[in-house]
Amino acid sequence: MAVTDPDLPDAFNFPRSFAHWLVTNIPVEVRELPEGASGSLRLPHGAAEFNSDFVTFKIPGFGKGYGGPWPPDRAHRYFFTLYALKTDKVELPADADLGAFAAAVMPVAIDAASFVAVYGPAKKSLPA
Repeated sequence: MAVTDPDLPDAFNFPRSFAHWLVTNIPVEVRELPEGASGSLRLPHGAAEFNSDFVTFKIPGFGKGYGGPWPPDRAHRYFFTLYALKTDKVELPADADLGAFAAAVMPVAIDAASFVAVYGPAKKSLPA
């Protein structure tokens, strides 16, 4: 599963969508992720989370797992995409980013479903 934002301001000079959450190896029988699943025992057994791009930009207070929407300039689109894979497990290094995630997932993806949410602008700035 990937949660991404393609609407970064030009000032970020970032060549791709911003990754807010990357998760692999969600068991096929899982039908929902509970609120607060990221970074906790509520994430399904066997699932693996990876760094959001808040880590890429070294924004304090963020690390591995979900980093919520925080559009600095205007409303942004957030794509929530769940991939159906022809394998039970995808191997990725712990520091994988969206590029590594896509390189591992896309060759074994047999289908995908997405929805888009819109949010913004953020009511306060990111922590410095």
